[in-house]
Amino acid sequence: MKIEKKHIVAGVIAAVSITGALAYLQYKKLMNYCIGFNKIRLNKISSTNADIDVFINFKNQSDLKIEIQSQEYNVYMNDAFLTKASNAKPQVIEPKSTSVIGINVKFNPSVAGKNILNAVLSGSGVSIRIDMKLKVKFYFITVNIPYSYKTTLKEIMAPSAAPSPSVICK
Repeated sequence: MKIEKKHIVAGVIAAVSITGALAYLQYKKLMNYCIGFNKIRLNKISSTNADIDVFINFKNQSDLKIEIQSQEYNVYMNDAFLTKASNAKPQVIEPKSTSVIGINVKFNPSVAGKNILNAVLSGSGVSIRIDMKLKVKFYFITVNIPYSYKTTLKEIMAPSAAPSPSVICK
């Protein structure tokens, strides 16, 4: 049997389709994770500058090793932009394990204080939303994982012995 151009094209299409399907299955495994709040550490605070470390639990429920290349965060308080934070330090999360990811956050507390004061005076709670973009190395490609984490100031300030109700799993 003579190999014709149509056989080569069919073989290439089949190889690309199979590779794409396997990559998609691996991606779905990679997206099996939980993110939850761990703790906050205050480094420095003044009237114009606050420097805190926020620690988040990242539970990898898959059997794949995850390598986070970088992280970007936009923090909102009561839907008003508060600050932007990032972490360019690579971090490896082993399969079937939980790792703590640290993020250094710097912001102007006078702006945040006005937002908190307005929320308290209006009788509403202080809601916090963190829009995350994690860049994860997946074999030889980098995958962006967008994520939005919502919590309240009351949940963050709760004693650490209490389970965090704001753990969200994918």
